[in-house]
Amino acid sequence: MREDSLARQKAAGIVPVDTALTPRPKEIPAWSSLSPDEQRVYAHMMEVFAGMLAYQDDQIGTVLDELGVLDEATEASVFAGTAARWYGLDLARLRG
Repeated sequence: MREDSLARQKAAGIVPVDTALTPRPKEIPAWSSLSPDEQRVYAHMMEVFAGMLAYQDDQIGTVLDELGVLDEATEASVFAGTAARWYGLDLARLRG
């Protein structure tokens, strides 16, 4: 599955063609090693996460549409702030 995903990313030009697949962390079990019940639970968790991301993407687009035409620096700042919050960073504090 991971190999197929990487191949699709290379074909789409998302990652360089010489990108190597990273090893799967030992703490993350292979999908095939999970029981059918575990697979159902994790599949549902992935569906919920995908739905959350789709909603966030739509809402960020709405905000940017409302802000009107942005220059690249402003747009980059909006996305940097959003990404920072995902990782728990306070950009205002970091900037001094």
